[in-house]
Amino acid sequence: MIQKKIKVSVCGAFPGKIGGTTILVSQLHEHLLKSENYILTKCDYTEIQQNSKFGRLTIIWKTLKSVYKSDIVLINVSKRGFESLILPVALTCLILKNKAIVRYFGGDANEIHENVFKPLLNFIHYVANKRLVIATETIDNIKYFDKYKYTVYQLTNSRPKTSVRKFKDSENGSLKLIFMAQLKERKGVKDVMDAVSGLENVTVDFYGPMEWDLDQSDFIDKSNIKYKGVTSLGSAQIVMADYDALIFPTTYEGESHAGVVLEAFSVGLPVIAYSWKAIPEIVFHYETGLLSACGDINGLRENIKKLRDNVYLRLNMSQNCLRIFEQFFTAEASCDRIVGIINYEKGIAADAKKPPKWQITA
Repeated sequence: MIQKKIKVSVCGAFPGKIGGTTILVSQLHEHLLKSENYILTKCDYTEIQQNSKFGRLTIIWKTLKSVYKSDIVLINVSKRGFESLILPVALTCLILKNKAIVRYFGGDANEIHENVFKPLLNFIHYVANKRLVIATETIDNIKYFDKYKYTVYQLTNSRPKTSVRKFKDSENGSLKLIFMAQLKERKGVKDVMDAVSGLENVTVDFYGPMEWDLDQSDFIDKSNIKYKGVTSLGSAQIVMADYDALIFPTTYEGESHAGVVLEAFSVGLPVIAYSWKAIPEIVFHYETGLLSACGDINGLRENIKKLRDNVYLRLNMSQNCLRIFEQFFTAEASCDRIVGIINYEKGIAADAKKPPKWQITA
């Protein structure tokens, strides 16, 4: 039992502009608000220009005030924010004999301070690993923080449960695919176009903001692909339910546990993707989707044909997606896991047990 109310500050970018990170920060804040055990405050980075020197200094100052005023602070950052905050937060926690829990987003922890002189980097981590507890998604990230002797837990990306389910599958020999992400080359847009070119009874609808060198003219005179614009906030799962599968051959450098994949799982859509970065950690080949080597357009095309021509494979994968989502990727489970980490690491619950290191288990 927790003996007293705990002052908790949640630091991060809250939804103002929409993105995966802001969704997760908001989910955590809303979850903690439901508990009577915490006095909750938030430190919102959203309106601060993080790319400017003044903006970074403002974030550091606001975060340090939160560390000082709280029993525990939950810091939600990706690589750039982590680099700015790691040493000042660790030193402040050292002085206050406190700890901070840092949720590290993205799949690029091995690039943290990559241009910093190695002995200095070792010193930074030596100071930080005693006061920062890390929660992060990917196996590679966990290996990185393990190397520097942090206390580290896997904390997957997540999405709320939904009652929305995939509508009736297309018949054998036909396939309706959806692509939902920023429309840029590293997310696989052109690879999808090449893979479905000339394929009979296969259609792809693209959703998402146009980026870089793509525009709507790229979709003109293509019989089986269409650009459908940007979905409204909160409607992704409803839109996905009208399709047979998600296609997402990303080669984005910082890819981790992609939220769009979890949204697809939550309504029962299998995923066709490349075996890239952390994607195989969540898309299990022939269980929740089909994977091919990065850049292998023929392999991508063959996997599309396999789903098109085998409705029973699709139905089996659809059930697996729902089961795997419920088992590992619900927002409720991830937020409960953070609460367990707080209770154990701060010693604020007499009966608190150490959470298992890994969230995704065989």
